[in-house]
Amino acid sequence: MTSLSRYALLSALLLSVPAMASAQSSPAKKIAPGVYQVVPDANFAGGMDLSAFSMRFEGDSVMVIEQSGAMMTRSRTSYDGEHLVWTDLEGELMCPGTARYKLVFSQEGRSIRLTPVEDGCAERSAIIAQISLQRKGG
Repeated sequence: MTSLSRYALLSALLLSVPAMASAQSSPAKKIAPGVYQVVPDANFAGGMDLSAFSMRFEGDSVMVIEQSGAMMTRSRTSYDGEHLVWTDLEGELMCPGTARYKLVFSQEGRSIRLTPVEDGCAERSAIIAQISLQRKGG
């Protein structure tokens, strides 16, 4: 094999590696900024009325849980692959530690479920496991 042939083969291999990597690991989805209504499952057993609760996502790093417009918890958020990671900073419903939830988006992208992966706050985890988030407005 001539050195030109080896160079062409090496170039072809190097060019194909990034293409294969990007095909295997598409970028993870993130929750679009906006306000999401908390919608309990039909068999919700959380013992509280969630109709006045919403979650507001402000970019990639802040989430605010509100009840009738009043801030209940403000949290720092980040993404790790298909997971939302959050740490509460302040608020009446604040839980200690860091929580990790798997994001599951509906096909149209307007509804999101958070499946508990790791959360030291059992009450929050039990409620989040029984709700979905429905995007409000456009």
